[in-house]
Amino acid sequence: MQRGPNVVKVTIKDGKIEKVDSVVYTDDDKQAGSYEIKRDRILKMLEGLNSTKEIAKQLQNSTGEAYDAVSGATETAKGHVSAVENALERSRKFKKEGKKSDIDYIEFVKRPDGVAKGKTLDLTHTVLRLHMSGETKDISFDEFVNYGIVADPANGTELPKEGEFRRVTFRQNAALIELETDIQTEKKITKKYASHILVNYESGETKKIELSNDEYRYKIEAAGKSVGMSIFDGENKLTDGVYDSHISQ
Repeated sequence: MQRGPNVVKVTIKDGKIEKVDSVVYTDDDKQAGSYEIKRDRILKMLEGLNSTKEIAKQLQNSTGEAYDAVSGATETAKGHVSAVENALERSRKFKKEGKKSDIDYIEFVKRPDGVAKGKTLDLTHTVLRLHMSGETKDISFDEFVNYGIVADPANGTELPKEGEFRRVTFRQNAALIELETDIQTEKKITKKYASHILVNYESGETKKIELSNDEYRYKIEAAGKSVGMSIFDGENKLTDGVYDSHISQ
C-alpha cells in the first residue's frame, strides 16, 4: 500500500483491484481541490485491473486516456499508481507466503534534516510513525532495526559534493514499504573582506588605507581635496566609494 510518501488503501479480490482509497496524500503544496480530483480520477481508472503497468506507461509517455485525465497533475498520479502497484505486489507476496505484515504503512514524524552538514549522512534525528492493524507507534532511529527498517544509503555514508542532493529511502522489505526523502549537502558560505582603500586627491596623490576585519572606521591625514575612493581586494577593484554629504565625521 506504500511506495514513497503517498499511501493508498486497496481492496483486492481474485487478484484484481476492486477499490482504491487515498489514505495519506503528501502533495500539500499543490492547488487545493484540483489535484485531489485528478488523483481520484486515476484511482478510479485502476479499479478492475490486475496490473498498473498500462496506466503507468501512459503517464510516463504523456499520452493516452490516463494522461489526459490527470494532465497537470501527472506526478501526483504517478505517486498513487506506484502505491497501488505496491499493494498488488504485497498481496501476491503475502498470498504466496501465507502470512501478512504487521505494518500497514509508515510516515515521517520527523524527517532527517533537509540540509546535511559535515562530511557524513546523519539520520539519527529521524522519527517514524508505524501504522499497524489499527494502532500507531512512533519509533526513533535506534529502534528502526527492531522493526526491520533500513536506510539506503545508511547512516554515516559519505555525503555528496557541496550543494548536491541525495535521496534517502527507508525500507521495510518484509512489508514491501519504501519511504523517501531528499537531502542536500550544505553549501558553504565564506566571508571575504576587502583588503584596502585607495584615496585619490585632486593633486594626483593617492593614499592607501589598510583594512582590518575588526574595524569599520578609519582616519587619515588630509592631503588636499579628495576626488574619489576605491575599495580593493588585493589587486582586484571591488567598487568605487560614494560621497555622503550628510556624514560629517
